[in-house]
Amino acid sequence: MTALPPRPQMSREQERAASMSNTVAAFGALWCSQGALNLPVLAQWPTVAQLGDAFKGQPAVIIAPGPSLSQNLHLVKQLKGRAVLIAFSRCLEILKPAGIVPDFVVVLDPLDLTYHFDGYDAREIECLCVGMTCNPQLYRLPVKRFASFSGNAVIEAWLYDHLDGPDTWLDTSCSVATTSTSLALKLGCDPIIYVGQDLSFPKGKYYDKGSRDGGATLQKIEPLSAEDQAEEDRILKTLGALAQCGDQAAQMAIQRIYSERDVRENGSDVAGFSAEAKEVEATGKAVLSRIGRVAKVPGYYGGKVPCTPSFSWVGEWLEKRAQLQPFGRMINATEGGRYIQGMVHAPLQTVIDGGEVKRGSEVHATLDPLPDTPVDVPGVLDGICEALDTDKQRADLLAMSHDIRDSMTTAGAAAFHLDNAIDRRYPARTLRGLESWMVDAIAPASMWASVCMQAHTATLTQQMNATGGDDAWRTALADLCRAVDTTRKIAQACFDVAIGEMEGEG
Repeated sequence: MTALPPRPQMSREQERAASMSNTVAAFGALWCSQGALNLPVLAQWPTVAQLGDAFKGQPAVIIAPGPSLSQNLHLVKQLKGRAVLIAFSRCLEILKPAGIVPDFVVVLDPLDLTYHFDGYDAREIECLCVGMTCNPQLYRLPVKRFASFSGNAVIEAWLYDHLDGPDTWLDTSCSVATTSTSLALKLGCDPIIYVGQDLSFPKGKYYDKGSRDGGATLQKIEPLSAEDQAEEDRILKTLGALAQCGDQAAQMAIQRIYSERDVRENGSDVAGFSAEAKEVEATGKAVLSRIGRVAKVPGYYGGKVPCTPSFSWVGEWLEKRAQLQPFGRMINATEGGRYIQGMVHAPLQTVIDGGEVKRGSEVHATLDPLPDTPVDVPGVLDGICEALDTDKQRADLLAMSHDIRDSMTTAGAAAFHLDNAIDRRYPARTLRGLESWMVDAIAPASMWASVCMQAHTATLTQQMNATGGDDAWRTALADLCRAVDTTRKIAQACFDVAIGEMEGEG
């Protein structure tokens, strides 16, 4: 009996790299189209680079939607005007009845998360800090101000090169928690105080009950039926035979099946998401209701607490950043969840009043009281916005839009002629000449186009390098033509809209 192929052994870094590659393939075209549609708004507002260290030495409170958040909301409210309040968009539902208006609301996800703002008067928010390639509906919310950022230095280089360059980048590590921390560090805030940052799920509870999707809870995943398990094993054996022949696609498929099997055996489902969240998941671009291998990590009050893979990654990221800062700059006032090495762990009341903080019988830290000096967030942001040269910013983005659209239009024409020549069985020399024309035409849009075509790239590269002879090469070249034409259509549709809006503003 044919044995199952061995489970691929991957380090955590390799797993993360593979996950990122899959994410880029899934979201590439979405990021590119949304970034183009966002250009008219990006032209009008500052990036985080222009915010600089505008709040140097002033405290910041990062408000996360963890299960412990509600216990400290009364104290967070007291800090309005004494600290910069930075909140996840998912927190708005619980902040409203508490009478808390955050100064910055951070959104990173490219999917449509406007439901986080349902029932909340967005006009109260001082600044929506949102990724450049996030859903365009977010850039239509009636907030007082926007500040854009790049969440991926490679994927969004085509865009930020025409704004403020690499300084627009925030180290997001694919998490709002890390993005908010990077924002607070860029703003120069000190100390940076965390509330609701549990990075754990007591009794299966994923978010604070008052936050958006607060009813979400973790539960055990049902195993496959015997029949379905046998079918999966049969597929694995077939893929194993193909992988032994060097088929890279089969190797990747084996990895995906074993990863899913690992989730079924060691992970959890998340039940209780809102109808809006389920609609986001139904797009096929997000998996909200399945969590990978659950581990145990040190708890805020000692012992061990459960932690998902994504929470583990965020916790490790925060620990590394905390250890790079002077002890005391980053303070975990969550009062629950995970212990974050390198941070001071103290009740929020103690952070406000100052005093000794003990861990066990030893003094963990001694905190000074938070200053009573007013933090004028609106005044600072108004000054930054008034100094912004929006005419230059719009002109630069408009010129870039014309370049990309025109480049892809020419590349599409070349792809059309090349595809025709392939159908007519033109000689290889002619095809290579047309291919060169197409590649040269794409060059001015290469950064944008490479991300947009990411879903096709791996397969096409494998096809082009295959030793299948002339027919296989022509088939791969024809597939490339179709990918270029699809990308051309996206460019024309999105940049036409952006150009029309920016030229209308001019």
